Amino acid sequence: MKKDFATAVDDLRNTVLDALAPRIIPILDWLEPRLPILTISFFFRWYDLWIGLYIDKPNRTLYICPLPMMGVKICWRFEELSQ
Repeated sequence: MKKDFATAVDDLRNTVLDALAPRIIPILDWLEPRLPILTISFFFRWYDLWIGLYIDKPNRTLYICPLPMMGVKICWRFEELSQ
């Protein structure tokens, strides 16, 4: 009886792990050590008449405009660490 129960528990564990693996593996890949690289630049654009912050998620860029027409652009990307 114990052997059957242990086998059933192992089968259930393997089934759950097989179902969750496609969802967990990308998260684990994302958590691997990566080195953030920041690029900071200043800009003046006569047509930008706004004050505030803007985050451009697809391009991984943060725009900070403390004064109209003047701002700071911060771009970030990640580089894999060689082991």
